[in-house]
Amino acid sequence: MTDWDKALWVVIYPINGDNSNVTSEYIDILDVETFEPITLFFAEEAKGWDFSIDENALKSG
Repeated sequence: MTDWDKALWVVIYPINGDNSNVTSEYIDILDVETFEPITLFFAEEAKGWDFSIDENALKSG
C-alpha cells in the first residue's frame, strides 16, 4: 500500500490472453505513444492534488 508520500509504480504488461495471431500482431505494434492517453490522465489527475509527475518516468520503458 502507498500514499502520496511514496511513489506508486504502474507497469503495463501486454499479454496475449487468447493466444491468437491477431492479438500477437496487435501487441507487437504497441509502443510508448500507444499509452500516451494514460500518461496524460495521470498527469492531469495529479494536478488536482498539487502533485507533480516526472514525465520521463512515465515514458520510460
